[in-house]
Amino acid sequence: MHLPTNSIGVPLVLLLAALVGCIPIEPTCTLEARASLGVTVVDDTGAGIDDAIVTASLEGGETKTCESTGGGGYFCDFFEVEGTFVVTATRGGASDIASVDVAGDACHVETEAVELVLPADA
Repeated sequence: MHLPTNSIGVPLVLLLAALVGCIPIEPTCTLEARASLGVTVVDDTGAGIDDAIVTASLEGGETKTCESTGGGGYFCDFFEVEGTFVVTATRGGASDIASVDVAGDACHVETEAVELVLPADA
């Protein structure tokens, strides 16, 4: 079997293998916008709560009121935003709060799941 070689006789396969570790390869990013938070509000039995008041605040930034999407899920309208978020759910006289750090890679944030628990009778 004959392998193609460069001008000094080194097989091109070996030359390419040696170069692969030396050339940085940029990731291929998609055009999608990923949510920073995935918020779920449940009661102490695990049932979804759709009538809580849910807010998310970016530390040092804005606060947004999240909207119920049904089944205990809430949409908080933060896309591709990294940082520390404080998420609060309130219903009746009860509330739950969580702090979560959202980080990203070269292309997108890593969506962080947040589950808040409120009493069933609140």
